Amino acid sequence: MEPNFFIIAGSEKCGTTSLFQYLADSKLFNISIQKETDYFRKSVTPTIESYIEEFSASDLNKFFLEASPGYLTDSEIVADKIKNTLTNHHLFFCLRDPTDRFISSYNFRKSRLYIPTEMSLDDYFEQCCLFEQGKETDDRLDDWSLRTLDGGNYFKHLTNFERSGIKFTIIPFNDLAKNPRGILGSILRLANITSDFFDQYSFEKNNVTIGFKNKTLQRIALKVNKKLEYFWVKNPKVKKSALNLYRMLNGKKAPRKNIEDPVYSKIKEYYKKDYEMYNKDLLPKYRINISD
Repeated sequence: MEPNFFIIAGSEKCGTTSLFQYLADSKLFNISIQKETDYFRKSVTPTIESYIEEFSASDLNKFFLEASPGYLTDSEIVADKIKNTLTNHHLFFCLRDPTDRFISSYNFRKSRLYIPTEMSLDDYFEQCCLFEQGKETDDRLDDWSLRTLDGGNYFKHLTNFERSGIKFTIIPFNDLAKNPRGILGSILRLANITSDFFDQYSFEKNNVTIGFKNKTLQRIALKVNKKLEYFWVKNPKVKKSALNLYRMLNGKKAPRKNIEDPVYSKIKEYYKKDYEMYNKDLLPKYRINISD
């Protein structure tokens, strides 16, 4: 029997963690040991055998499930690797307004200490633009953080998957937020799975960005969180209790976006052409069909 794979392939801060957790809670899938295997972004020749080693179980009667939102940004190499490695696969792209996504990614990366706490949104946007132009950038930022801006060019990246003939579905962020039960029902139908698991399921947001008060404590918490990632996925109630306690000790609200800020307009303008093409040519064709 050929294994089947469901891959949540993009994008960062668009609900991928929540979607992965919902599906993991159902026990209907072989879930990856780490939510983000990033397997097809690695500089190795992929094989189906080594890919399966990334999962907690290898029951061929179940679909294998992982979520690596970085696959979208690395579409140029990931699309071909998946095409040449997997036979039965379906990709899901959770996507939101790219400007909102960029701002959310900025706040998220600051909370994860990837971006200096004193760096403004405007400065971060300018650094990403300089990187795309091949110019010198702030050496405190790694390449992946500098590529966050390009990750919102949905038309550009999804076209690479379309050209490779890969089956994929787009899940708009707002659709997932408003009707998660309908989204999950549609995904199960794609897998030909009959289950009433989500009928009474309580859908809660995951990976919500929060700020922090003490940087040292935040750094320790991030290391612990990474080591316990698989445990958290298998024990979401324990994770929720631990997170609530941590928020009481060291959390603070992340800043809200300000659409009146001039940088908001600059980011919007950057994405304008790509987002128009995405909405016109790709979203209508690949948007998930929700039928309750």
